[in-house]
Amino acid sequence: MRKYGERGMRFAIHEVGGMAHSLGLAATSLGLASCDWASFYESEMDSALDIRWDGFHSLHTVLIGYPA
Repeated sequence: MRKYGERGMRFAIHEVGGMAHSLGLAATSLGLASCDWASFYESEMDSALDIRWDGFHSLHTVLIGYPA
């Protein structure tokens, strides 16, 4: 955000999408299933992941497990 200002958030969200996509491909190659999940409480997730930096928080969640 220091370098790109307000556009930095757009870049961050773009990168999160790319990482989620790669994670889904990696899970599939290992014979696992993945599901993008946006229904989570950011504060609880940040606390569980020990994210304490000011201005940072969870943006996305990918669930990975065995296929049904």
